[in-house]
Amino acid sequence: MVTKAGPVLAVMVTTAAVWGLGLDAQGIRIVGVVPQGLPPLTLPSFSTDLIRLLLLPALLISVIGFVESVSVAQTLAAKKRQRIDPNQELIGLGVANLGAALTGGYPVTGGFARSVVNFDAGAETPAAGTFAALGLSIAAIALTPLIYFLPTATLAATIIVAVLSLVDFSILKRSWTYSKADFSAVAATILLTLGLGVETGVSAAPLQIISPPIWPRWVLFRARSTSGTSAATAF
Repeated sequence: MVTKAGPVLAVMVTTAAVWGLGLDAQGIRIVGVVPQGLPPLTLPSFSTDLIRLLLLPALLISVIGFVESVSVAQTLAAKKRQRIDPNQELIGLGVANLGAALTGGYPVTGGFARSVVNFDAGAETPAAGTFAALGLSIAAIALTPLIYFLPTATLAATIIVAVLSLVDFSILKRSWTYSKADFSAVAATILLTLGLGVETGVSAAPLQIISPPIWPRWVLFRARSTSGTSAATAF
């Protein structure tokens, strides 16, 4: 219980410390002013020029959003030995994005960090999303002045702590044991992501697909015929 309440306590303590000690005046970056209230219901623009301009970006965003959502869902479902239905995920994303279009919101997708925080908090059913939405609505209406002094470092730490539970360093050992080429691809992806950014790191991912044809694996076995002779075969 204490572990799950840790991020909430960290937010409360650090916010109070910045407010009470005036740490924002000493260079501590804070969230600052957050718009208060819920967005009004509005109809999106149906301009032909705007549709032509956004058609391709919207298609790419929808594909990437769906892939990200399914990937996150499968990762979390695997931790509890469960299965997901990608079709239902797609329907849910579609309905959510229709709602976002009517409120001027961003494209909706299943975020990795937010999903992990929800998972670590003990969420078991879709009702967790409903309660999260209600909590955000209440916060947007009445609590935004309270997070004015919230340090941005606290937000970053909360996300890092949540995501660390899904970081699997054992893949390095397994890939080293299985194939040095696969290990090189995994290590290159990790190092490039940490050193040069996500875009550069993702560009190294195809190495994991290319490496098997480049480095063929030979299997040697001995077969014994009915006459008692044996022969070694490699492929």
